[in-house]
Order: sequence, then structure tokens, then C-alpha cells
Amino acid sequence: MDIGVIIPELRKYGGAEKLLIECLRRWQYEHDITVYAIAFNERLLCEHNITQIKKKILTPYFTGQHSMLLNSILLPKIWEKEIGRHEIYHTHLWPMHLLNLHPMVWYPHEPLRVINDLKYEQPVATTAIETSRNIHTYPKAAYDVVDIKAYAAYQSVITAFDKIGKPDKIIANSKYTAGYLNKVYGVENVGVVYPGINKEDFFYQPPDENIILSVNQLWPHKRVNLLIEAMQYVENAQLYIVGKGPEEKNLKKQAKELGLSDRVFFMGNVTNEELAILYARALCLALASVREPFGIVALETMAAGKPVIAVNEGGYCEAVDSSCAFLVDAMPQAFAEKINFLIENKDMATKMGLAGMEKLDNFTWQNTADGIMKEIKDTYDSKTIKQTQNNDKKLLVGIEYYVWYGKGFGAAHWNDDRQNGVVTQKPLLGYYSSDSGEIIRRHLIMLEEAGIDYLSVNIHISESGLEIYQYNVVERILDIIEEENYNIKLCLQICPFTTSVAKITHGIEKLLTAFSMRDGYQYYRGKPLVYLFWTGSLDGDYELINKLKHLFKKATVVASSLRLYDKTDEANKTFELFDGWSLFSPLELALDPKKRDTIIKDTYQQYETGNGQIKIFTCSPGYDDRALEDPSRERNRLRYVSRENGDLFKKMLQMALKCEPAPDMVKISTFNEYHENTHVEPTVADGDIYMKLLNKYISKLKRK
Repeated sequence: MDIGVIIPELRKYGGAEKLLIECLRRWQYEHDITVYAIAFNERLLCEHNITQIKKKILTPYFTGQHSMLLNSILLPKIWEKEIGRHEIYHTHLWPMHLLNLHPMVWYPHEPLRVINDLKYEQPVATTAIETSRNIHTYPKAAYDVVDIKAYAAYQSVITAFDKIGKPDKIIANSKYTAGYLNKVYGVENVGVVYPGINKEDFFYQPPDENIILSVNQLWPHKRVNLLIEAMQYVENAQLYIVGKGPEEKNLKKQAKELGLSDRVFFMGNVTNEELAILYARALCLALASVREPFGIVALETMAAGKPVIAVNEGGYCEAVDSSCAFLVDAMPQAFAEKINFLIENKDMATKMGLAGMEKLDNFTWQNTADGIMKEIKDTYDSKTIKQTQNNDKKLLVGIEYYVWYGKGFGAAHWNDDRQNGVVTQKPLLGYYSSDSGEIIRRHLIMLEEAGIDYLSVNIHISESGLEIYQYNVVERILDIIEEENYNIKLCLQICPFTTSVAKITHGIEKLLTAFSMRDGYQYYRGKPLVYLFWTGSLDGDYELINKLKHLFKKATVVASSLRLYDKTDEANKTFELFDGWSLFSPLELALDPKKRDTIIKDTYQQYETGNGQIKIFTCSPGYDDRALEDPSRERNRLRYVSRENGDLFKKMLQMALKCEPAPDMVKISTFNEYHENTHVEPTVADGDIYMKLLNKYISKLKRK
């Protein structure tokens, strides 16, 4: 057959390029093949003895302003005109399916993940909203720098354009990816042809050294940071990180800040021979990628006779099993546990490695080349493809949620500031970044399963104005809620930490305009629900409160207050601004627990005197801000209220259950405020006891 093969570029030896090279070296003698790309690595082709193909250069990538958009929707149409006529076309990677060339067999390796599952793994801007964002599109080795004002528009246009491609056949590199492609493109007839391995390229050496190997490009979604963090819990071992990428600087910084620079080594790009030596010396491979479409490195590890420790998601799960791999949750300690096991049980490491070697007979490059060529021939013969098309609640339970965390220990709010950022407990998910879509999804699922109806997301307005990082994360959470049809909603808890009327009103107006009309936003009594953090410092400020009343006229606004509702003089303090009243921190009311409980019960009866007569009961698991070196906190007599191993939280939930009349809302303070230790998120120290209590008592509350 006369086959036109198209790939964006063929100059590096990544997974997609490796697969095509291994196929070409086997096809070149049987078919007339012309390969189209913007650039070729002649040394790489010669190294694999690919000499019988024709090569044609395509127009290179656009650069400069709007290059991402142009490369996504315009460049494929230019390429379409530059490609000659062939009996059949075989295309690799995105956006080759947009070429209107038929019959065509497309092997995408993955959809454009930057507009799908990695959409919310792109770093959020942290300085000002008028800035740029770094966007990664494979196979590029560097970020596209996109003006943040154009970013959402780019995504909308590319997402719409992405659906117009109509290849005659799609092949996936795993059943996992096939399902992903079905979800994105609405096609069910996705073939599956696995990548392969050349076993002869690797050699076996017993696992004597405690070298943990990581092999991947250094992008955020590869989650190499989890592996570095895991090394905190591993002794007498080294982590060798093979690969390059824009996250290298951040990862080196993380290793240094965790005191691991002498045990975490960055090897950069290595030759095939050097990589084979590293596999032979390694104890195991650690792989933490977010939903890896396949992961050829797993096969390479098995070929070297070494076990795999990997996240339990992605295509490689179809190649490994418990005899040769540990599939774990995406948590540092989970990796550390299995690494320590292999260090202490070298005989088991040997057994697992040898078991992996025996599983490779079905994963050869010859099988891959034959499988893809069969799909090409079948498509050529048939030239057709089958396509298919793809209430207001009686009780609402909300939870305060914080979106100010940076990625990794020492980043924003993870022990970055002795005055405001000390944390003494560690979440089970590690020192995560609030802008991580993967973390957001896990939190949403966890909270939805517990029965939480909405997140009350804290977003601050400081002397410098609206905190833009938090703003961007709120936007990201709403996007995920809406796109993935979660039942859980989001509302704002606006926290003004400035006396500037202009900054407060401008920030609130911007927030309400951007978010309050979104489908994922929580409404109450027909209007968007908004909490306003109220310290009492703005009591009596008629000018500001009057402006706030105007801004909130189309919202249900509730105080999240540090002080009690003043039944006798509230009208002169807040001028009927609030439709409801809730306590931000109910545990700071009295030193004596009995007196505190009495105050909570008594004040609960007063909340309904607000404009909307909304009855809200707040529950908290404990309080401890003693690690914070903030002079203003020293005046507080109640810097520590014991959690009582979950008993205090249980008592508060029982109080909510016994409230008469029953509350309209129950609010949990908080999900992840680690500086004051009011969190209920699962932690290394406490596990998930608080989430289990939530699940149990929310069910009881809603039944009542």
C-alpha cells in the first residue's frame, strides 16, 4: 500500500515517537511509506535503520501571540494542503485527526489533555489577573505562554474545533485510553493496540542497590513531586529521576527544602544504553503520573526484571498485575510503604521482577506493528467507520473550604510563614496545591459521598485587593463541578481583611459578577448564597454596609461571624445586612465546655432573628493555633480546644441533630484550615475518622 504517515514532529524519542519508529522499521520493506513532519531527527532514524521511507517537511509551528490557537486550528489545515495523495493515511498524536484526508487511521496516544483531564493541572497565575499562563501540549518540549485574558477563549475554540475531526478509524494504546477517547469523541469502535518492548535492549541484574527509578518528562501531571515527598519516609535509598522538563527547577527546590538533595538525583536525558544500565541497577520503578494513557516505562522495567510501584490508574494497569507490581493510591506514604517493603524484602523484589519478565510475550514491537497494520488494511478495504452519538433541600450541609495552598512543603500556607502559615498535621494527599484539578476532584468526590451539599470557599480581599490565586482556583472548582456534573455546589465565603471600602466593594462586585450566576453555584431561597466573614471590626460602618447591602441585594447573605449575634443592638451594628447568622468558630466562646455548649444552644435560637430567619448550626472538630507566632492571637484565651480523638466533633454533630427547631443549614468549620487545626480532611495522624462521622451524622440529619 501507498501510506502517508503524519506526525507533528519526529525528533525526540518519547513514547509516541518510539512507537512509530518501531513500526516504520518493520513496515518500510513491505509498503511505500511517506512520512510528514515539521522536523526529523536523522540520527534517530539511522540508529533504528529506517532507510526506506520518504520524508516530507511540513510548515513549522507558529510562534508569538496566539500561536497556541493557530497551531491548534489553523496549522492542521495548512498541513492538509501540503500532504500529497496516498491510498491511506496513518496519523499520530493531536491534532492530526483534523486533517480532512480519507481513509485515515488515527493513533492519538491520548486526546489533547490540556482541554480535557489536564485542563486544571496547568499552573494558575499568582501575581495579577492580567498575566500569562503556561500551557503544555504534547509533543512540544516547552510551554506555550498564553495571555490569561485569551486563555478561556482559546479553550472554547479548541474544544469546539476538536470535535470536527472525522478519522475513519481510531486506535488506542490501551482499553483505558479507548474509554477516554469514547468519552471525548463519542465513538465506540476504538481499536486497541498496545505498545511493545524490545527485551533484548535490556539486561538483568539482581536488585542489590536501593535505587528507586523515575523515568518521565518533568511536567506537573507526571507528579514526580509525590515521589520526592515519599522519600521522606524511606531511609537508605536514592531516587534517580530521568528526564527533562520545565518542572525540573521546582522539583530540585522541593528536594532541597525537604532535605533530600543528597538522596534525590536528577539525571536529565540519557541514552538508551545508559537507561538500560539504570534499569539494571534499580530496585524498582516508581510511576505517579495522572492517568497515564499507557506508560511504556512499565514495560521497560519489566524487561529489566524489576518490580513496578505505580498509581492505580492508567493504561499500564492492563499490562501489570500483583505478581510484578504494586498499584497504590496517589499519596507519598503509599509509595514509601511499598518502597520500604522491597528494600527489606529483596527476595520478593527479585521474584516480582522475574514474574514481570514472563509477562512480556504479548507486548512486543512486532505485535504492535502487526496490530496497527491490520487496522490500516481493514480500513483501507472497507473505507467506512461506524459512529455513534454519542431542588431546594430541606436541610443543606455546607463546609468551609480553603484554596490558598501552594504545591509542596514550604509553598504557600504549607509552613511558609511562622506567623500565618504553620501546619502541624499533614493531609493524606500530601502537601497539595489548591489549583490541582486532581486534588479538587478528589475533594469533591470525598465530600459529596459524605453528604455535603456545598463548599463555602474562603476567598480573601486584602490591602492589595482580591487574592487572585484564590479567585482562579474558585473558577477552576466551578468549572470542574459543572463539566463533570457533580451534585455538590460552591458558594463564596468572602473575607475582607482591609478597611478600604473601594477594595472591598470592587472585590465583592467582581466575585459576584464572575461566579454567582454559574450553574455550579449554590442558591438558597432562589438567590445565590454568600457568606461574609465578620469579625466585628466593621460594625457600625454605615457607608460600607450600605454599599454591601446594594451589592448583595440579589443574594442570600449570611454572616460567618467571630462574635455572637447581638439580639438587642444588632440593627445598629449591621443595619439588617444579613439574612442569616452563623458562627465561624463556635469553640472559642468559653473556656468551660459546659458553658460553651450552653452558649451555642442559646445563641442558635437567636440566629433566626436575621432578615431571612435562617437557622444555621456550626460544627467544628477542635481548635489549635498555638504554633502560629502571631502577636494578635496572644490575646485569645482559647488557642487550644482538644479534638478528643473525634469525640468533640461527634458531640457537636449530635447537638445539631437535637436542635429544635431543626436547622435550615448545618455548617462544618472546616474542611482544610490546617493553621488553626479545625480541619476534617483525612490526615496522616487521624486518618478519615472525621469524614466517617460526617457521613454518619449527615445521613441522620437529613432523615430527620
